[in-house]
Amino acid sequence: MVNVEHPVPVTPEGAGLYVHVPFCEQKCEYCDFYSLTQLDQIEAFTEALLTEMELRAPQFSGVQFSTVFFGGGTPSLLSPVQLTRIWQRMTALFDIHPNAECSIESNPGTLSFEKLQTFRDLGFNRLSMGVQSFNPDELKFLGRIHNVADVLENFANARKAGFQNINIDLMTAFPGISHDSFLRSLAQAKALAPEHIACYTLIFEPGTVFFKRMQRGELTPMAEEDEAGYYELAAEILGEAGYQQYEISNFARETALICRHNLAYWQHRPYLGMGPSAHSFYNNARFSNKRSLAVYLKNLAAGKLA
Repeated sequence: MVNVEHPVPVTPEGAGLYVHVPFCEQKCEYCDFYSLTQLDQIEAFTEALLTEMELRAPQFSGVQFSTVFFGGGTPSLLSPVQLTRIWQRMTALFDIHPNAECSIESNPGTLSFEKLQTFRDLGFNRLSMGVQSFNPDELKFLGRIHNVADVLENFANARKAGFQNINIDLMTAFPGISHDSFLRSLAQAKALAPEHIACYTLIFEPGTVFFKRMQRGELTPMAEEDEAGYYELAAEILGEAGYQQYEISNFARETALICRHNLAYWQHRPYLGMGPSAHSFYNNARFSNKRSLAVYLKNLAAGKLA
């Protein structure tokens, strides 16, 4: 909740704005981010988010946002019409810096040239693609809805739409991955020449399907020394390819291409989060919306913050 008695401080670096879109076509069994597969609720969510923006904006009237990040879930599930409504309301209510970094996460299987063109036309200048692997069997194991062809096609579509800052997410240290397959995924990612690569190690998060399968003995976490080996391999290969490691899992081709929004979290800069489960931070205090779409919709329908 925004505390009206303690307005958000204006900082020279600006603040961050995060929008959580809590929908996925299929829930990945390793993921503990808040998301649902009830896609028939996207329109109701859109209306509630527009209301939340109206309610929160007055308390941020003196704040300029230097970064915007649409995460999830899968923000690319929003239709062009829904995303346009959200973007137009956001830019009307909040002071977004003219040179703000504006990122949107996506699943390659939910993209099209039309959607990507809409992203660019609205003002998104950074695209993040949740690729995870270039191995079809590994994608199936991880529960991803896309295939390698989707990645290649929509990476090309993103370039055609005008994106000059693209991130590719890769995952490592999960059961079944091999040294050779990981090297091939790294090679294919490098061949696309994205500006940024994030390489995450699988964590068996409590509450996820993978965690429950681990408890039943169906999945075994990788030994720590082997996990470290994959991490070091990624850093070595990407470093040799000219990517600079600036954070635990993140590599950028140059300093100007570092994800400023994510870096701001590490720098304890203020940010506003909207959408169910979204967190906010200011005045050295952290706040969050309820981790429930039902509560979010109910509260905002009544004109109350979630």
